[in-house]
Amino acid sequence: MIDEDKSQIDILVVDDIKTSLFVLVDILLLDGYQARQASSADIALQLIAASSPDIILLDVNMPGVDGFQLCRQLKNNPQTEDVPVIFISSLNDSDNIVLGFEAGAVDFISKPYNPKEVLARVNTHLVIKRMTISLKDKTEQVKVSLEQTAGLQSQLFASEKMASLGRAVAGIAHELNTPMGLCVTATSYLMEKHNQVKKSFRDNTLTSAGMSTFVDDVDETLDVIMTSMQRSTEMVNNFKMVAVDVSSEKLRSFTLHDYLSRVINSLTPEIRKARHIVEVVGDDLLIDSYPGALSQVITNIIMNAIIHAYDKGQKGHILIRTVLDGSNVHINCSDDGKGMTTESLKKVFEAYYTTRDGEGGSGLGTSIIQQLVTETLQGQVSCSSELGAGTMFTITLPVHLSA
Repeated sequence: MIDEDKSQIDILVVDDIKTSLFVLVDILLLDGYQARQASSADIALQLIAASSPDIILLDVNMPGVDGFQLCRQLKNNPQTEDVPVIFISSLNDSDNIVLGFEAGAVDFISKPYNPKEVLARVNTHLVIKRMTISLKDKTEQVKVSLEQTAGLQSQLFASEKMASLGRAVAGIAHELNTPMGLCVTATSYLMEKHNQVKKSFRDNTLTSAGMSTFVDDVDETLDVIMTSMQRSTEMVNNFKMVAVDVSSEKLRSFTLHDYLSRVINSLTPEIRKARHIVEVVGDDLLIDSYPGALSQVITNIIMNAIIHAYDKGQKGHILIRTVLDGSNVHINCSDDGKGMTTESLKKVFEAYYTTRDGEGGSGLGTSIIQQLVTETLQGQVSCSSELGAGTMFTITLPVHLSA
């Protein structure tokens, strides 16, 4: 059954015989649908031009332009090509039925008809239309994600700013392979199921159970596609952060400690779950900078510590100390976790380098920190660490940054 309110669904009935026209309109109105009526192709075209219907019930034999001609005309118009057309006619021989499908109709109901059959077929094709639109939307989103990824990869290939360019491209390709593969597989499966159901409709062999199974399959498969696309979009957005040169956010004045506290508060669920303490101490001051970029930097540093610095269940202390130094401010972010090896420290700002390979980490976090600090915030960042002695990121930023 359709999920939409039937009173919001507009059905156009086209028939030159008034008795048949009124009967069909009454059947639809009594079932809760909106129904408009037209006694000729010309009137139908005027009504469609005013407002495109959700579905059309069309008689074949009409004076002037007949139903087959009108259907072809609608299917050749980009504005109406996706509106389902169901023929209702006493011409129920196989030749006319074939002509109807060749003209672009989705179904053919023979007169005399059963009102329940009419409603069942209308409902079925409204469901199919809804699923088709949804599938097209999801497919377009997949296409856009793929185009964005291809464009970003192309930009990175042309750039010599990052010493680990080869690692970045290989990393994003590997990360996107699974969700994109799932989208392609799921889309192919839906296309196959759609063709099977379409054939069953045309053969008049589709059962209610078959339709119910199809709807369930579509819902489950669309969930897979949406989850995969969300994962892909997340990776693409992170990838953009590495490639972008300057943040689009506007420069503004803000109080440093207040803003840092707001960033920490936004991470409260993660901090509480890990049972860590995060503090801000030192010099407080009003600075002119890009708060969005600073937020991303501090968020990545804190999340990096939560994920990498401590063993599961271990309580930690993350300290953010601000020190005013003339026209600059130093923001020292330190943890008392396990620290890093000399080899890991050397690669800490490389894109796609991660100490948790195969455990879901993309390795983009610290690379984004460096990109934002040096490009957007026009400052400097360094990292110091020893095994067993924790890790500290030192960020030096201008107090008054000019646009």
